[in-house]
Amino acid sequence: MNKAVGWILGVLGVLGLAIVLVVIFFQWSWLRGPVQSRLSALTGKHVYIDGPIAGTKSLVPHITLNQIRIEEPNFTAAPKVALIDSIAIEIDLRSLLHGKLNFPLIDVNHPVLDLLRNPDGKANWDITAEARGPSGRSDVPIIGRLTVENGKLTYRDVARKVTIQGTVKTIAATGGNGESSFTLEGKGTYRAAPFTIRLKGGSLNDLRESTRPYDVDAAASVGKTKVTIVGTVTNPFKLTDMNLKLTADGDNAEELYPFFGIPAPSTPPYHLTGTLDRDGKAWLIKNFAGTVGKSDLQGSLRFETENRKRIFVGGNLESKNLNFADLGLLVGAPGSIEAGRPVSDTQKALARKMEETGRVLPDAPLNLDEVRNVDADVTFKGIHIDAQNLPLDNLDMRMKLDNALLSLTPLKVGVAGGFTDSNIVIDARNDSVVTDYDVKLSQFQVEQFFKKAGFPDGGSGVINGRIRLHGIGNSVRKSLSTANGQVSAIVDNGTVSDLIANLLGLDIARALGVLISGSKQVPLHCVVADFEVNDGIMKARTLVLDTDAALTTGKGTISLKDEHLDLEIHGDPKNATPIALGGPIEIKGSFKKPSVSLGAEAYARGGAAAALGALLTPVAAILGFIDAGDTKNADCANLEREASTNAAAVPPGTRHSQGAPMKRPRQ
Repeated sequence: MNKAVGWILGVLGVLGLAIVLVVIFFQWSWLRGPVQSRLSALTGKHVYIDGPIAGTKSLVPHITLNQIRIEEPNFTAAPKVALIDSIAIEIDLRSLLHGKLNFPLIDVNHPVLDLLRNPDGKANWDITAEARGPSGRSDVPIIGRLTVENGKLTYRDVARKVTIQGTVKTIAATGGNGESSFTLEGKGTYRAAPFTIRLKGGSLNDLRESTRPYDVDAAASVGKTKVTIVGTVTNPFKLTDMNLKLTADGDNAEELYPFFGIPAPSTPPYHLTGTLDRDGKAWLIKNFAGTVGKSDLQGSLRFETENRKRIFVGGNLESKNLNFADLGLLVGAPGSIEAGRPVSDTQKALARKMEETGRVLPDAPLNLDEVRNVDADVTFKGIHIDAQNLPLDNLDMRMKLDNALLSLTPLKVGVAGGFTDSNIVIDARNDSVVTDYDVKLSQFQVEQFFKKAGFPDGGSGVINGRIRLHGIGNSVRKSLSTANGQVSAIVDNGTVSDLIANLLGLDIARALGVLISGSKQVPLHCVVADFEVNDGIMKARTLVLDTDAALTTGKGTISLKDEHLDLEIHGDPKNATPIALGGPIEIKGSFKKPSVSLGAEAYARGGAAAALGALLTPVAAILGFIDAGDTKNADCANLEREASTNAAAVPPGTRHSQGAPMKRPRQ
């Protein structure tokens, strides 16, 4: 027994002596190899400690690591993920003996981060699953004080063409309560615009409290865009059970991209508030409301980013009072920039460009990178539409985006008591963007257009039509300038008021034969406009306006390439009348500045009449304006049938929709 006790005491003595010798002769540089190996295995990166390692020998040693490198050699464009001047750590060895990690101090000085995400979605900062952090709040190490100072950050996302340059002024956190909270301050640039971020949270001890919601107060800005998030998170590591209020203000919603990494459409200035939450792997913005331009907007959105080739955006949006001008930017037009309404810098730039070019059709290009990196399924409803001189209401749209194939189906808008029903498909899967337009015009009430324009007795009738086009180009103007297809419209069984004389001018109204009857309302048999479109040129197949008083026909072209009009209109009376000039009306000029005038024939006839009046008698002058009036009625039924058949034809190259006859009210 005594021998056994002596043997144990001898072993303990030897161990004690070994510990003493280790303490006396221990070199902190001995940690270099084991620490490098362990951190490399944990992160899946190459971790190096190039500088000296120093420390104090105590139960709570203060250890300083200098010149740390973290590298990812598989990323040749950014192999050096991080360079850190020094990291100082204090660790409580007594807590470690009880299986707990307790760091009274962690100080990180001058970290330089170069973060890169490749087109395939992989990032050079991705780490192994083993090092992804605590699964719950109770697993968080005890940290007395955490500081990060003088940091620099470069972030690049190749697929989304995003680059952010920034500095981290300070990150400070302590384990106490009350004012001892987590704070982060940083600034930088994004696309030449100033970028700032401020984050304040509860203390590090609060982070470990599994039952207490963790306080979050964050604000970030890029240029004129500002986002704030305020509230609590019950599980900050799994990002669940959130009670966060999100507020976003800015000049253009498109500039929210650096905050969320999710594309948004270009808009006028906006202010939106909502609730931010997370459902599994999806981010939710719930019950948001606010204004975009002069329109109200409310709804909910869902964003899925994990385990997907592309971001998915889904949701339902609604505007109870939609200002039509606020939709212009969606198709690359500036919308209204009149005084007294919120206007973005993007709108001003587009307006200047359109003024300089003299064009009307929008020319802003489709953002192909965003379209190709996002899938979407979003519905939008506009209950009441304010469109100034257009009688619009009830917009109903569903936008689906699947692997760069964008469809707007349905896209319905109430127009003058009727509606448009559109099917628009934009195929951006290849280098050349292809657009198919199929727009049906149904049951427009002519009197509503006149009433909205301030002429309640201008006329009546029902408009039906169809636009079917197939074009190539990454903007509205480019796709229309190459378009092939048909444009047709029919007006049935209405009236035309002699008020038209006031709208067109007396000479032009006479040339059209509108005033021949002398009545307040001239019965309208039909209006048929049928154009064939080839390579952006609309050529009139049929242009007819048939009334009891006259038959008006037209010919010519409308160029979608250069936005030029070249039409000639003839009015032939059906009864002898002393007030028809008999010559053509010429409609020329640009879409922006069209000109309507009498052609040379009408002026020649009028000139001859004036000569007779001067040389002979006033009666002879009147004879120059008299038309024999032997014109017969147009075959409206046949013309409408032909226009309807033409409108149903599918343009060459169309792949995404099928033809159907244009609805015709006439039986």
